[in-house]
Amino acid sequence: MMLCGVNLQVQINKGIHNCASRARVLGKMASQAWVAERAIPLLKKKPSMGPKAVQEELQDKYKIETPYQTIIYGRQRATNKLFGKWLVVQIQGRGRDEITR
Repeated sequence: MMLCGVNLQVQINKGIHNCASRARVLGKMASQAWVAERAIPLLKKKPSMGPKAVQEELQDKYKIETPYQTIIYGRQRATNKLFGKWLVVQIQGRGRDEITR
């Protein structure tokens, strides 16, 4: 094929493709942002849903294996988006934590 004076050749690999970066992938590389967007409807229905339950729901629905740490951070992003950021502040001298926005 000739395109603007440049000769192009397309090669199709018929064998199994095992490049190093692809071999390390557990699933289809769901990001924290992807997890957060899909966790929002789940957390609206059940705000107390933990990371393991979110992971199982996403795995069942999308047939994707996602590392637990990605689920934790994605769920946290979804929670922050839904309910705002909360801080746990330790009050000195009182011996207890207080939750504040």
